[in-house]
Amino acid sequence: MKVKLITTMLFLTFSVSPSLSIEVRGIVQCGDWVKARTTNSDLRIAFYNSFVGYISGIAVGSNEDILSGINNESLYLWMDNYCKNNPLSTIQEGARKKLYFELLDKIKK
Repeated sequence: MKVKLITTMLFLTFSVSPSLSIEVRGIVQCGDWVKARTTNSDLRIAFYNSFVGYISGIAVGSNEDILSGINNESLYLWMDNYCKNNPLSTIQEGARKKLYFELLDKIKK
């Protein structure tokens, strides 16, 4: 029952209808992420903080210790690969729809 409740809560948390008008601040486009990472831009540090804060918030909100044993550079490299393969996406979308579940699978093994 507990697993079913958690699964339902995660589904509701991560499945926001695109028809809803919700303003989100600090969205970082993948193109901007790649450019900042490859040009050593001053924005790089702001993007790092936004990304690590976002995935940390997801971890706290889900009550799952998904970041245990993972260093930030590994997270940045993961996002580099995600953004290169999904240039029209955002780092938030990658963290929420892909990275969270990959890290969750890793801790459940």
